[in-house]
Amino acid sequence: MIARGRPALRAGRRGAFVALGAAGALALSACPRATQPPLDPRAPCAALDRNACLRARALVIAATTYADEQHDVILSGRRVVSPGAGLRPTAEGWKSTGEACARAAGRPVPSIDATTIAYAFAGVAVDGTLVAADADLAPLLGAPPSVHEVRLMAIAFARDLAPTSFESTSSVVVHAADDSCTCGDATHFAGVTRYGATLSFELRAPRDATHERAIDFVRRALGDPRFAVRESNTGLTLGGLESLLDGDSRPLVFHLGATAPIAYVASPLEDVCTLPTPEVSPASLDFGVAPYGTQATRTVHVVNRAAVELEALVGARTIPLPARGTIELPLLWTPDGDALRCETQTRDESILFVPARRDPNRDAEAAVERRARVFETVRTGRPHAEQLERVDVTIRRAADYAATARDWTCPADYVRSGCRVENGTDGFTVTAETRGDRACHFACSGPPPAKTPVACRFDAVMECALKCP
Repeated sequence: MIARGRPALRAGRRGAFVALGAAGALALSACPRATQPPLDPRAPCAALDRNACLRARALVIAATTYADEQHDVILSGRRVVSPGAGLRPTAEGWKSTGEACARAAGRPVPSIDATTIAYAFAGVAVDGTLVAADADLAPLLGAPPSVHEVRLMAIAFARDLAPTSFESTSSVVVHAADDSCTCGDATHFAGVTRYGATLSFELRAPRDATHERAIDFVRRALGDPRFAVRESNTGLTLGGLESLLDGDSRPLVFHLGATAPIAYVASPLEDVCTLPTPEVSPASLDFGVAPYGTQATRTVHVVNRAAVELEALVGARTIPLPARGTIELPLLWTPDGDALRCETQTRDESILFVPARRDPNRDAEAAVERRARVFETVRTGRPHAEQLERVDVTIRRAADYAATARDWTCPADYVRSGCRVENGTDGFTVTAETRGDRACHFACSGPPPAKTPVACRFDAVMECALKCP
């Protein structure tokens, strides 16, 4: 939904475009981006045909926009992880501790909504561990075994309408003083199975402790004949890959054509001894197009896997979340900026969950709380642009009318919303004509004046409205 913004006063120099924005909006910071070396993204690949190579090169660019994503999943496939197994994060990726720290409560039956993407990511994976584009691969590739599986990939998870709840096993020790718990050396356990699909470019890399960013490694490997890169797709369609090669900053569009179990969530151990973190989907939320100063609204689906009532705290709002219940939680964004064309803004939103009935005798610092993170994007820009000019031409003969003509075109990412003339001189015919959907033509016309010289004066005004591609 796009609301109407409040325009600023019109002002500006002759013939210039003037922004009509909104004042007083909260400024938003974009997420950091990995810096790419100046390499040709359309360079050929050693082991892929042209079309596959273009997809891979575009995916390299896409991966840099996910530079700061969290990665709390373990990819399945060749790597087998038992549900409930204890895990701990290391420099070499997720490691199993050998303990069985959790087990599924009841007999879970998957309820997958393949029409809604719960989470999407583009980046690199090494032996089942997802890493950010600018991550150093030395700890991962420098560890055993002698050969590693590396994937440049896009991955999307479908929404799980009834995510599995887990309970602790006898290996978990709960500490009464603060309700914390331990399970050997584990800090996490293999939790909910994620269903979805992947598009990946896979290769096998020898053990190598050289320090190199993940994105630089896969970019180099695509053109290196020593790496037999192959493309694999399990049912994921990506929209917008081609436009990335042309410098377009629009976010990718993920579509699931098929779903299968492809990953496990690495859940914190506290999920089985105190309060499980509510399931929030989608975790990657697209707000669509919202001009600066206008409020956009999207909702996320929240599942409370706990047997206690919770409250969701979002900004100044408090929303009740029933025990074992679900809600549709609205999230709001009013983007701000000063770009005279469309831009993509991103932000992380943290949703705090706390028990609705808190123990008044409990130390506030030890109060149980959980946070869920939503990565958000919006396409935005100045709501309107306007070009105006005072035309003042002395007419001595019929040929002088040509000097009154003005042909203007709206800036990129804008369409014409109006062409008009104001304050025209009496006795002349002044026209404002539309040309296509982005341009205006203005001119003074009429028979030669009976008495010369006479000035033809008018204000030419062209209004343009934001239309992000």
